[in-house]
Amino acid sequence: MGTQWRRAGFKGIPTGLDYAAMPVVADASGIVLTEILLDQVRHLEREALAAMHA
Repeated sequence: MGTQWRRAGFKGIPTGLDYAAMPVVADASGIVLTEILLDQVRHLEREALAAMHA
C-alpha cells in the first residue's frame, strides 16, 4: 500500500490511503484481509499521516 496514498491540493498533501486498492494489493501479496488487519492498517495510516504532517 506504500504507493497508494491519496493526495490533495496542488502540493499533493497526503490525506490517507486509497482503500479501494487494498483488496487488489492484498490478493497480489497473498494476504487475507481481516477486520483485525484492517484496524492495524488504519492505526499505521494515522501514525504515518501524523509523521508526514509534522
